[in-house]
Amino acid sequence: MLQFRDSKEAFQDSSSEDELDTPGDDNADFLFGMTPASHQTAALHPGPSHILKLWQIYLANVNPLMKIIHRPTVHPIIVDATTDVEHVPRGPEALLFAIYTAAVLSMRDAECEVTFGESRSSLLARYRLGTRRSLTRAKLMGTSDLVVLQAFVIYLVSQIHIRLFRFQVWR
Repeated sequence: MLQFRDSKEAFQDSSSEDELDTPGDDNADFLFGMTPASHQTAALHPGPSHILKLWQIYLANVNPLMKIIHRPTVHPIIVDATTDVEHVPRGPEALLFAIYTAAVLSMRDAECEVTFGESRSSLLARYRLGTRRSLTRAKLMGTSDLVVLQAFVIYLVSQIHIRLFRFQVWR
């Protein structure tokens, strides 16, 4: 007789969540199971004041165009991240990085330089890497967590925009 396992059981592994299952690097893709080192995402976050600024930019520039998140639900995640970025749960961390990426993508190069003191391309590279790593850590391919799926949708829309418009401004 054919038996099916519960979908959650099918994606669980016997190793610790922080343990590396396969070797990976910065170019590893979360869709193909490459797992970067778990401790490497905290250093990719911006400082507390920049987290709040990126959130405001996301709300002003991105949220009106794609209603993926519920603002009152995400706001506490943002506030928690400004106080202790190293202990943000995995799903919310993926959402944070996706928000950072979309916010920077919605800005002009000069705005990024003035606001954050860095080029738009370097910010995008860091936050896209953070999004991929945090989606991997959140086990994107085996989750039904709405926050992780929201992060993935924001990430996909950002990737489509980058590919189609070659870093042109969203507005």
